Amino acid sequence: FTLKLRDYLKAMVMAIGAPVLAFIIDSLKAEQITFDWKKLIVVAVSAGAAYLMKNFFTDDVKVAKEILQK
Repeated sequence: FTLKLRDYLKAMVMAIGAPVLAFIIDSLKAEQITFDWKKLIVVAVSAGAAYLMKNFFTDDVKVAKEILQK
């Protein structure tokens, strides 16, 4: 159970990508561009933390696949 620099970098990508998608979805629903900073921050922190937890509790891809199949 360890986290490497690469895990943190991938988590940053998730933490940036998830709020961007949430922003796009909200803007499409509202038919206008709106920024809900609180929601974007919550989504970013949640996505980054979830990714780090997933990497911490799964040693490799094989273990992750076995967990998902169960």
